[in-house]
Amino acid sequence: MQESLNRIFPEDIFADSPKIDALSDSGRFAEIGFEPTEVKEFERNGALMARFFFVTDPDGYKIEVLERHGRYV
Repeated sequence: MQESLNRIFPEDIFADSPKIDALSDSGRFAEIGFEPTEVKEFERNGALMARFFFVTDPDGYKIEVLERHGRYV
């Protein structure tokens, strides 16, 4: 699985600030055989607060992939 993740995120996925773009990264997850959920967006007063999706790892755990945005920067 780590090799697959390295193809998605060439830098260390657990680095201090990986660059996540939920819309394009969910597509990259799908291209290598993972099944990401639909990208969700939360807005408050018309401003984007969060953008994220989930992907299930081989052990069955759901992992949230959260784009740094708004209050999650």
